[in-house]
Amino acid sequence: MSQMKIYFTTSARGDERIFNNSTHIHNSIIELGHTHLDDFRSDMDQKKVYSDTFLNKKERYINAVKYIQKADVIILEVSTHSLTMGYLLNLSLEKNKPVILLHTKNHLPAFAEGIENSKLQIWEYSKKDINSVLEESINQAKKELTSRFNLFLSGNQY
Repeated sequence: MSQMKIYFTTSARGDERIFNNSTHIHNSIIELGHTHLDDFRSDMDQKKVYSDTFLNKKERYINAVKYIQKADVIILEVSTHSLTMGYLLNLSLEKNKPVILLHTKNHLPAFAEGIENSKLQIWEYSKKDINSVLEESINQAKKELTSRFNLFLSGNQY
């Protein structure tokens, strides 16, 4: 599998278990030979995220948009309900990016399940199977990247 540029993040609202799982996901992405555009771990302190200055929050937003634009694939851990994850999902799909939503057992992203878009994948994972889940889902996302269209323009001036 060729190397992909991946934007992976999760909600700062997640508990310690989600943070540990997300750290494992982060490391697995590297083990599979892909490149991270951001390190979500710097934004996992919920108190800091919500008490940051306006400029820090603005920078976090600008960076997220920039990472989505640069990424080949966006991966979101969505076991914790989060408006931010929903916003990043929507923005990614609007930019026609393949998106992989990862969730733990019994924590389905119910609203996202209603989205019909070939670029969206929703996967349940556990710490034991995350490598295989990531490998398979990234391979599927890679197929979405190969979709292209041709635009033919005539030489006629209007």
